[in-house]
Amino acid sequence: MKTTVDLPESLLRQAKHKALQNNTSLRALMISGLKKELASPMKTVGDPIEQIRNAGKELWRGIKADRYVPELRKNWK
Repeated sequence: MKTTVDLPESLLRQAKHKALQNNTSLRALMISGLKKELASPMKTVGDPIEQIRNAGKELWRGIKADRYVPELRKNWK
């Protein structure tokens, strides 16, 4: 199957050089690299909600939201 891949010029240059050094084609080099990447264990992301559940927690330390929000709303126009 054919596809188009947009690569940074420097990366393409390095890949062509590596393929030449290994006496192989750019296509074979890319297939080999993809196979290696796909064979490595997948990084589990987990539940995105769990990742952000405590984000910013330290920013709110010592602040009571039930008091802060009404005070903040007083300044709304």
